[in-house]
Amino acid sequence: MTIAVLLAGGRGTRLAPFTDDCPKPLLPMHGEPMIAQPLRRLAAAGIRDIVISTGYLAGQFPATLGDGSTYGVRLSYTVEEVPRGTGGALAELKATDHPVLVLNADEHGSHDLVTQLAVTAERAWDGSLHVRTVPDRRAFGAVEVGHGDAVISFVEKPVAGGPGLANAGCYVFNPTAVQRIRGYIRQARDADPSGWSLSLERDVLPRLISEGTRLLAVVDESPGVDLGAIEAYRAAGGDL
Repeated sequence: MTIAVLLAGGRGTRLAPFTDDCPKPLLPMHGEPMIAQPLRRLAAAGIRDIVISTGYLAGQFPATLGDGSTYGVRLSYTVEEVPRGTGGALAELKATDHPVLVLNADEHGSHDLVTQLAVTAERAWDGSLHVRTVPDRRAFGAVEVGHGDAVISFVEKPVAGGPGLANAGCYVFNPTAVQRIRGYIRQARDADPSGWSLSLERDVLPRLISEGTRLLAVVDESPGVDLGAIEAYRAAGGDL
């Protein structure tokens, strides 16, 4: 069994003023909320247990999505009263004996989730990242790979541009990696109980790699769309 976490707590400022009274993942697209596409993708991959990590206008998520049965999944919700970053969004994640798949709630993609989970398990990696080739990595997380597609370096939005492999925003963490991430969250909370935050891209992934966590780069060139900008949202079928 795999547990999925959908990151859905952001303010969605690039889609203002439409997000002034509606969370970005719940904006309409093809007659249903934007978040329905990743929910259906996860269901098609056999992932039924999904945690939606909310923050901004959190109460609208259960009111709109309910228990998830409409999409063939079982939903539960966590709420960040104060934004804690993409890593902090996992603060309520319990210790587990199962893989955890983390996905952005506003990205519409088609990469093969089943394959990413399978190769991560078959080769006994601690986790994996979906990566794809981009012409300029400055707007992404730059990923360097070594022997056997092991991730040896991760730099979020590097100064140096150029083509290469970039983070595509879907992660699989096996229990060993989940345990380490839970430890990072505890350390951040202890250091600054009220103002702590943690970024998956800037804090968690580089530290996992530096501490020897075995992360696999899963190359899949299937297109994905970041729906954070109004032009991309409308091009993908969003109807405001």
